Amino acid sequence: MTPRTLEHILCPVLIPIHALDKTIHKVAGQSPYRANFAVKIDADCEDWVMP
Repeated sequence: MTPRTLEHILCPVLIPIHALDKTIHKVAGQSPYRANFAVKIDADCEDWVMP
């Protein structure tokens, strides 16, 4: 494990929500409710996102 990998694990980064859909959906036959949001990935946080 590299020091950079360890840093990624121990120091979470806050990625701000870009858009929030406040509509809550319940899928038929499932118990959880769902909502949607989008994040905007910029140069400050692109290293933290895994493909």
